[in-house]
Amino acid sequence: SAYVWLLKVRPATEVGTHAYVNPFIAVLLGVVLGHEHVTLIQISGLVIILLGVMLISRKYKKGPS
Repeated sequence: SAYVWLLKVRPATEVGTHAYVNPFIAVLLGVVLGHEHVTLIQISGLVIILLGVMLISRKYKKGPS
């Protein structure tokens, strides 16, 4: 339901980030509310995925041709 609401109030290009933010929030809620344990390898995977998304999503400035 959050995805549909976001589509109504934000552009689709920004809503696409919902797919990457939602799992992070789910893990955070699991740690805080469910007392789940997060390992170093899971945190490393999260950082690698987020860096990859950031690199792909950023806009490149076009220089003079």
